[in-house]
Formats: sequence, structure tokens, C-alpha cells
Amino acid sequence: MRPLLIPSASFYEVPPLPTYSTDTGSVFHKMVMEVYNASKQLSDSTRSMALYWDDNPNISTHRGHLVTMEHRISPPGHWLNIVSTVSRAEKADLYTTTKAYTLASIAMYDGGIACWHEKFRTDLVRPITYIQEYVQPDWSTLIQTPPFPEFPSGHSVTSAAAATVLSGIFGEDHSFVDSTEVLFGQGVRRFNSFQDAAWEVSLSRFYGGIHYMSSIREGNSQGKAVGRVVLERINGTDHGK
Repeated sequence: MRPLLIPSASFYEVPPLPTYSTDTGSVFHKMVMEVYNASKQLSDSTRSMALYWDDNPNISTHRGHLVTMEHRISPPGHWLNIVSTVSRAEKADLYTTTKAYTLASIAMYDGGIACWHEKFRTDLVRPITYIQEYVQPDWSTLIQTPPFPEFPSGHSVTSAAAATVLSGIFGEDHSFVDSTEVLFGQGVRRFNSFQDAAWEVSLSRFYGGIHYMSSIREGNSQGKAVGRVVLERINGTDHGK
């Protein structure tokens, strides 16, 4: 899979990760324990946030030897539904609506390539693996841990990339109401801007127990970088529109 607009999958430089260590005084152990301690102190607000942005398209449930799958929406699907909601609310014309769908899709596609390049380059262990082995064997995450490397947070990259291009189209302070998760019993959420929503997405992965705080920060930054490239390259040939 080739990027559409970013120069390469490795165009965004991420800072070095802390050295893996089981020493309780190490930076790595403290990074893990931050996730573990947060999971023990979830409020109704943080729990709701994690569940709202779960966006796991294939939730598996294990009952003895039986595994059932529940199909829901994916992170890109969630953001494309936001595009639909905002476009309808603004009564956007065909050009603006089409541009929003197209740029958001390109940004999320390129963001996915850049993110997964880093994931398999760094191959960082997930919190659940470390915690179950060295802290608490029966510990589990609020939302299911995906079966691929941890760093950076994919949903953070996807969301920040989409939020950046949508901010460029509808405005940095464009408030909106998201009802994507009503179908799954999560109600609606209101946001003051697309970037506010993207940062909430990032935090949701920390409270869900599947990402370290450094991974969501870096994922958010990487997504913004992807979004900026998309806007710069598209607007450079957009004849002022």
C-alpha cells in the first residue's frame, strides 16, 4: 500500500521510546503503571469516554469453546459519519461536502500507513501483556486490546489527521454534536472543535487501558502532521477554493 500525499511512511520522526525494563524504578515500568493505576480509578466520565470511542469493528466474545463476533463501526467510519453529520448540519454545498469526505479519507489512509510503519518498526509491548506478566495476572482492559504493536495509538493518528483537515475546511473552532454511537447505546457527545474530539479520542485509549500516555500524545502529533501535509498539498493546487 502506497501513501497518497505524505512523502513516505517514515516522514514523521518519533522520539525514542524508553528502554524496556521490568525494574520497578525504571521509566518503562512507571509508564506501564500509569496505565494500571488509571484503570483502578476510572470515573463514570472516563469510562464513558473509553466506551464511546472504542470503535472496535469486530468485538470478540469467548464463552467456553465458542467465539462470537459483534460487528460495529471502525475509527475511520466514525469520523466519516462525523463528516456526514457536520455537512448536513451546515447545509454544506456539494463541493465542500465532497472535499471534506475526500480529504478526511486521504488523511486517515495516509495516517494509517505512517502509524503502522511505526508500530511494526518499534514493536512495543501492550500494557496488558506487561501487567499480566509482572503486576497482576488477572488484570484486563476496559476495551479489547487489538492484536498488533502498541506504539503509537492508531485511533489517535486517524482522529487527529481527520480533525486537522476538517478544521481546515469548516474552521478551527467549529462545534458539533456527534451521534455516531447512538446505535450502540452510547448517547451523543458535544465538542467545541474537531481537535477537542480528536484529543478525547486519544485520552479514551489511555483510559481504555490499551495505550500508554506517550503513545497517545505521539499518535495525536503524528496525525496532525499527516493532516497538515494533506491540506498543504491539496490547497497548493486547489485554485483558491
